[in-house]
Amino acid sequence: MSTHDFERIVGLVSKDTKKGAEIVAKLFYRILRKNGYSEGQIINISATLLDCLTKSFKGYKKKVEETSTEGKKGKK
Repeated sequence: MSTHDFERIVGLVSKDTKKGAEIVAKLFYRILRKNGYSEGQIINISATLLDCLTKSFKGYKKKVEETSTEGKKGKK
């Protein structure tokens, strides 16, 4: 499976987020296993994905808080 195929599948299943997430996760796992990744390596990849998500969430939260603070300043 090529990167393009994977991206196409991710795009197709994005309409149903719960089922789509399950499909993408299982497909990604199968691709990693097929390419010889060990369970330990897959766990490290998963931890890195979670770290990226955490950093992204913190950035989003900071942006929302800044926007909220700016809105309150404008109302005074």
